Amino acid sequence: MKLEKYMPLLIEVKDLLMDEPDTAGRKALGIIENLLRDFAPDYGIEYTGDIDGETLIEMLAEKGFIRDEYLKKSLLEICDIKSCLHTSKGFFLKPQTARFIITTLEMLIKHNAKEARHLVSNRPVIADVSDTLGYIKEIMMERGFSQLPVMDGIRIIGMLSLKGLIGRLADAKVEKWENLKIGDIKEYIEDAHIISKETTVEEIFKFFKENPMGMLIVTETGQETSKVIGVITASDLIPLL
Repeated sequence: MKLEKYMPLLIEVKDLLMDEPDTAGRKALGIIENLLRDFAPDYGIEYTGDIDGETLIEMLAEKGFIRDEYLKKSLLEICDIKSCLHTSKGFFLKPQTARFIITTLEMLIKHNAKEARHLVSNRPVIADVSDTLGYIKEIMMERGFSQLPVMDGIRIIGMLSLKGLIGRLADAKVEKWENLKIGDIKEYIEDAHIISKETTVEEIFKFFKENPMGMLIVTETGQETSKVIGVITASDLIPLL
């Protein structure tokens, strides 16, 4: 099973569940069913909705197609997603079920990543120049982020590193820095590295080889005023190693 062909469908399901986790289950189930229905004939298999992952693997093995353990694992995970969606009959996914499906899809997509858009995970958290440092600190600690893109209106103006920022403010002996707005300390905002969603994985690896602690901001066109898709750090490359 070559997942590259099905990447757009997997991304569509992930985005659906991230945007509308309570109501998108039925549509997501239909997409996964269509994916498996489209996949089966390529391998001489007649797919029916009641075939589970193990049975599908056995049918492929009989025809000599399943030899790659990663492909086998990927197919089982897709069938697990179908099973989760089918159990809920496409309605009212429990939050933990939606999170499981989204996480599984993200790993499948990253393992087969060819471009930047395949490596971004959750919806981007973006700091605005009107945000206070105290608010941004709470967001970073709560979400486990060490750096965030910073925008002024519709334009990306840089990135904010909490560790570097606090260190600089402490050195400057700034008191009550939590009440400061980002726009008041623009001199502490670091340069942003912006790439388009079509930037290749090879180019991304080259960047992190030279900037292992860096962050890439992914936008639709690679311009500072285009829509932010997400961010990439070195840890997002782990599934590809």
